[in-house]
Amino acid sequence: MSRRSNIVVDLHADQAGQASLEWVLLVSVFGLPLAWFAFQGLFALAAHYRMVTFVDTLPLP
Repeated sequence: MSRRSNIVVDLHADQAGQASLEWVLLVSVFGLPLAWFAFQGLFALAAHYRMVTFVDTLPLP
């Protein structure tokens, strides 16, 4: 059991990948939702443009 507790203590004290982990967390918390909103906005703009160009091509009554 002492070997297992030593591994846990060693892993907890190791800070080698701390910067990489912080960047992964920042990108996953802020970057991915921001990218999702950007793509949704682009799709909404494309749909709006498609609707406007369709209405503009209708013949006059």
